[in-house]
Amino acid sequence: MDYAYTVDCDGARIDTHFGDLTDGESGKDAFMSFGAYSGINRLDTASRDFHIYGTNTTTGFYFDESAGMFGIGTSTPTSTLHVAGETHLSNSSGTEVLRIAKAGGDTREIVLENEGTDVASIYLNSAEHLFIRQENASNDLCLRIAATNAIRIDGSTSRVGIFNDSPAQTLDVTGIGQIGGLYVTGSAGLGIGTTSPGSIFHVSGSAQFNIVQFAGNSSVGITDYTCVGDCGPGGTNGNMTLTLPVATNDMAGRIYVFKRTDTGGMAPGGSELTVGRNGKMIDGDNVDFVMNNNGECVTMQCAGAAGGWIILSHYVPI
Repeated sequence: MDYAYTVDCDGARIDTHFGDLTDGESGKDAFMSFGAYSGINRLDTASRDFHIYGTNTTTGFYFDESAGMFGIGTSTPTSTLHVAGETHLSNSSGTEVLRIAKAGGDTREIVLENEGTDVASIYLNSAEHLFIRQENASNDLCLRIAATNAIRIDGSTSRVGIFNDSPAQTLDVTGIGQIGGLYVTGSAGLGIGTTSPGSIFHVSGSAQFNIVQFAGNSSVGITDYTCVGDCGPGGTNGNMTLTLPVATNDMAGRIYVFKRTDTGGMAPGGSELTVGRNGKMIDGDNVDFVMNNNGECVTMQCAGAAGGWIILSHYVPI
């Protein structure tokens, strides 16, 4: 082929072509064309890859035409945008492969770097409000929020610390401003407020559970624990039914506490607070559980689909 350079002008359209134009002025068979028309400046490299480079930057920008992939610092991109390289020409320290930053010294930025012992680092800003980095050769990994390591993975022990740079257990949580922390060990169990749990679940300190007040018929759900029924006078108060969920094997072990606490004066005579069994047995009987007395309390646990619900404790005031 005899290469040629041509310029075509056609009304509001102008094209510059590189290559022998065997089909006339359309430029369809040119191996590269520049055009300005339809409100767009165009560069068409036909079926050839496109490469921008120089003496100091021998790879530069590369467009793989057949794959539709763009490479920066690589001539063999393997994804839609592939950024590679070891140095940043505008930064003599060569610490970033990719930097996105506002001008004027603004600290908000994203930096991905591959340098020295910082094998993998991500900064959201220079104040390190988000900072993810491999710390050393043992592959310790840190997630830092502000100046504190929120999460640290100890590569040598495979332990995870939350707000704890030296996790002593498989999962070691040290709450900031809290008493004690959360600790998980592989052999003993989960400890809250203790580093030496004596059971699968060990709480060293007080615990809180959800309390829900009911003044009428209702179903209890997965977010309920202590269910307080008020059979006091007025409105829908009086006889009241709190219906258990259908017992399943997946919820086996779930516990509910039912407490009758009448307020606002005496409840209507003969009022009952009923715990509805929802088609399952309660303590082996196909009968709902009825509380006739103010202050009465019962604790039930799910025994699975076949067992239904069992009564762990029952208190009737004298």
